[in-house]
Amino acid sequence: MLLVAWKHLGVESTSGVLSRAIFWWINDLMILGFKTMLSIDSMYTTDRELGSERLEVGLKKVWEMKEKKGRYDLLFCLIQSLKFPILLGVFPRICLSGFKFAQPFLIHRVINYVSAEDHLETKNSGYGLIGATAIIYIGISVSSSGYEL
Repeated sequence: MLLVAWKHLGVESTSGVLSRAIFWWINDLMILGFKTMLSIDSMYTTDRELGSERLEVGLKKVWEMKEKKGRYDLLFCLIQSLKFPILLGVFPRICLSGFKFAQPFLIHRVINYVSAEDHLETKNSGYGLIGATAIIYIGISVSSSGYEL
């Protein structure tokens, strides 16, 4: 049961971390859609941050600051008013590119480690490869979910 201050929040906003990570919060809506025809009233409420009123105020402020309107000014005003949400996805995307770039090097090194004779490779190299594998694949999953949120 939610307190009165949080009654207006949607199901996604009040779900836990695990529920949001695996999209468990959407199961009730999927079951309802399987049983009946979905309508606007059966949809969950959206977050206030996603509402168009707040975005409209920000865009109007930037648009009114423009003195001379040119051909691509609407595009530039949109980018300027939404610069922080746009930039929030840049760092996870760069990290994802780095992890995906490192993946073939890791696979090449693991193949060399496995195919080498026992006396040439040490156990510590194997443990290092296990750690590197964990870092790369956990990094891929975290950075993938980081820019999609």
